[in-house]
Amino acid sequence: MYIAVIVVAIVLGAFILAPRFLGENEDATAFLEKVSPFQGIIGLIVVVFALLAFGSLIGAISMYDLYRISLMLTIFDILALGFVLGYGLISEQVLSKSENASTKGTKLNDRLQPRQELLGMAAIGLAVLTIVLRSIL
Repeated sequence: MYIAVIVVAIVLGAFILAPRFLGENEDATAFLEKVSPFQGIIGLIVVVFALLAFGSLIGAISMYDLYRISLMLTIFDILALGFVLGYGLISEQVLSKSENASTKGTKLNDRLQPRQELLGMAAIGLAVLTIVLRSIL
């Protein structure tokens, strides 16, 4: 599960940061335009994956070491990014059933949306940190 979390964090961080670093590259812009309709589905899949990864990590929570803490932070980061990416779909399918949940979801999205690039950079940084800690601990 550790490797999957690392791969998802790096790919998701790169996906979030791609428009910023690729600029006006026509091939990259065309690819991002092709992928953007699937953004909600990708976000929802990442949220479910992060929740499953968190659930599997809870079983080993008795050992608090730097590796597990960095892995947990990485999972929380990809959970936040997945929520931001999939907010439209999550809001439509899940949060619309309760007005209270819809309001809280909107507030959370409004707080996370401006920090989307920072969360993307943190995902990549935490993934690298987790790899380093895993290799030395």
